[in-house]
Amino acid sequence: MGFLRSGSGRGSPGIVPLYTGLQIQTSSNAVPITLLWGANRTAPNVIWTGGFSAVQQRQQQGGKGGGGNQPQGYNYFSGFIMAVCEGPIVVPGIIWLNNSVNYFDQVGIDFAAYGNTPQTPWGFLFQFGQQYLGYNGVFYFAAAHFALGSSPTLPQFSLE
Repeated sequence: MGFLRSGSGRGSPGIVPLYTGLQIQTSSNAVPITLLWGANRTAPNVIWTGGFSAVQQRQQQGGKGGGGNQPQGYNYFSGFIMAVCEGPIVVPGIIWLNNSVNYFDQVGIDFAAYGNTPQTPWGFLFQFGQQYLGYNGVFYFAAAHFALGSSPTLPQFSLE
């Protein structure tokens, strides 16, 4: 047993491991806020994550002996805020998730603030106390319980 492996029974063959963290695209507090003129395609910067959860998926097994529900892996969910640029802006129309083109209002985004000053904070953040910020002058979008699927990573976002 090395220092990278634990002695727990989670390494059972055929069972997807439960991840305890979220792997996200680049997020930095040293990145300047983007200024945009006209229509551009740009990638956001992750400025907040929280509420990461894993839900175990089970499948009913038939046959003699009952079989029962067998673990089949996990579905992952996370909350996040992604800052895009300095505002105010008009509503974005197109968003790319891992190079798949979608409309902004059809991908599971719960909230968008368009960069006004002052700007009302996202209500979901109220439960996180001091993290209840409005991010004045910054266009950002957020999701409280974004479905990540069977991989605990956020998709690569970009917006037009």
